[in-house]
Amino acid sequence: MKTFHLLLMSAVLLILSSCQSMRDQKVAEDFTNISRGYLNMVRWHELEKAPLSFIDDSLREDFQKRIEAAREVKIFDYRVRNLHCDLLKGEAGLTVDWDYYVPPSVKVKSVEDVQKWRYDGEKDKGLWMLKTLLPEFK
Repeated sequence: MKTFHLLLMSAVLLILSSCQSMRDQKVAEDFTNISRGYLNMVRWHELEKAPLSFIDDSLREDFQKRIEAAREVKIFDYRVRNLHCDLLKGEAGLTVDWDYYVPPSVKVKSVEDVQKWRYDGEKDKGLWMLKTLLPEFK
């Protein structure tokens, strides 16, 4: 009887741990999808959509100002140099280099964008929110 209870308890613990790892995998996949979507919005100059989807409420006004300042900027490439995701802390980050120019000049410039993301699992549906501003394209 003790062996049966021990096996049953082991099975329950195994199921619970696999559920947690499935949840972690889903959260990590969500970060990958959301961060990729944000990068594509910036890359294709669809910045007006970003504050509605990705930006923390406390940053929206300042983010909107950065969008206005970058209105003439033409981004033509980016490189993700670093990515980290700490699911236990609900934090993630990206370091991105944006290559751009500001017409009428054709001089290529680069800017480093260190992004910090936070997972908000308290709402009905957990989601990743950007906690840093769009870089200044000078």
